[in-house]
Amino acid sequence: MFLRRAVSYYKGKKKEYAQIAENHRDEKGKVRQRVIKSLWRIDSKADWERAKKFVERLKAEKKIITLGDLRVKTCLEFGTLHVAGAMWNRIGMPKILRSFQGSKRKFDFEKTIFLLTANRLSEPGSELGAYEWIQKEAFVEGKEEIAEHHLYRTLDLLVANKTEIERAIFERLRRTIDTSKVFYDLTSSYFEGTTCVLAEFGYSRDRKRGKKQFVLGLVLAEGLPIAHFVFPGSTTDKTTMKQTVEYLQREFKIKRIIFVADRGLFSPGNLDFLDDEEHEYILALKRRRDKEAEELIPTPIKTGRRVVVKEVKREGNRRWILCFNRDVEREEREHLWEVRRSLERKLRELAESYRREGRGRKPSPENLIHNAMKALGKHRRLFDIKFDGGLTYSLNREAWEYENKIAGRYLLVTTAKLPSREVVEVYKQLARIEQAFRELKSFLKLRPVFHPKERRVRAHAFVCVLSFLLEALMQKKLSVPVGRALQELKRMRVAMIDVEGEEMGLPTELNEEQRKILKELGVETPPRVF
Repeated sequence: MFLRRAVSYYKGKKKEYAQIAENHRDEKGKVRQRVIKSLWRIDSKADWERAKKFVERLKAEKKIITLGDLRVKTCLEFGTLHVAGAMWNRIGMPKILRSFQGSKRKFDFEKTIFLLTANRLSEPGSELGAYEWIQKEAFVEGKEEIAEHHLYRTLDLLVANKTEIERAIFERLRRTIDTSKVFYDLTSSYFEGTTCVLAEFGYSRDRKRGKKQFVLGLVLAEGLPIAHFVFPGSTTDKTTMKQTVEYLQREFKIKRIIFVADRGLFSPGNLDFLDDEEHEYILALKRRRDKEAEELIPTPIKTGRRVVVKEVKREGNRRWILCFNRDVEREEREHLWEVRRSLERKLRELAESYRREGRGRKPSPENLIHNAMKALGKHRRLFDIKFDGGLTYSLNREAWEYENKIAGRYLLVTTAKLPSREVVEVYKQLARIEQAFRELKSFLKLRPVFHPKERRVRAHAFVCVLSFLLEALMQKKLSVPVGRALQELKRMRVAMIDVEGEEMGLPTELNEEQRKILKELGVETPPRVF
């Protein structure tokens, strides 16, 4: 058994592959070579070295040893790295990142970025935590060559080439996914400790009052992130759209794009910009405090059908599409009654508490009204509150009737050249995107951020997005939630064993669920010996 190079030509370009072969005699007694296993394409010296090590491991499987020869040194995490590496190679990340390596760099840029990305799928934390995970917890060949400062230099190199790397990834992805419809949403992440110039106070989606933050915008196609943007913490949703669209057009050369976004990005300025640039879009209007929505959403539905999609207005290229679901209407109205009863109980308790308090302990009328409004929260429009010797309240009939009218309804505005029902189906995908976005924040732990330098914050966000990309690629293939799959993969480990002074790794036996995960992802079963 030996390793050999196989050469082929495609459209005049030479390609080399690694193959495992062996000699055998044919029927005439002549010595011939036959291929046992084809490995991978050889694009660099590192690919050839990896193939040589693979063959050495296969030969090591046949080595005869006794139990007395074995010394178990440690047991390292392997499954996450094995699967993440397969996804990483599948989208061509090694080739993309090696072009930024440079001949003078003493560390492997591509390998270090991969390890930082895989770490966020396994044990997300700080870069120092990632370094300790690489050195002590993960099965990584050549880890002794990775120093802590290499991680920070890698982050700097990553963010310096952000646009070029994203463009290269997009070119890979667009071969297999539909990039004509993109989804856009924003989130925020707060800082701990010393902050950078990006750190500003703003609307916190983390509900972290008193914390400075930055804002992250993410563009997705078919659930896969294709671009991201890092904004100062005070940035509002509707001010980011123009920059995003211009970036996609300039860097990705997308000729036709249908921009799908939620209510927070809706503004007359955004629509005017998209119209001027002749970009198609699907946007949802806010159901409250919007003149057009208040006029169109209550449009009577005469049919008895459970689901209705109806164009209710057309103006130039713009169409307003009303969406109605009778089941959702029933659920929202039931919930509305529950909210009403709960709020009435809270107001009643506040009023009774005020009456019972002694004269010196009673809150001021202003504080009493403030406490009542706080108890109502986002539903304060449903009640009229005033002080008349005590707390008095009454249901706002107009607001109550409007809430009942809009139950089970929402309104879309679009210029997309699609049938109304298809417009609605495209918009529904946004809910799934938003769920994925929540995964980015919670499962991958984008928050909190500790970096005091702007470029490191931007690099931190980029690594999180790369991890999210691998996670999203996995979820497309899996029949179970990706979080559960990753927990199971973490149980795949490699026992490092010393045999007569030679170190080798023995992977743990795969259980049924692990085999199923690898099969669904199309990832090869690991070798028996490393």
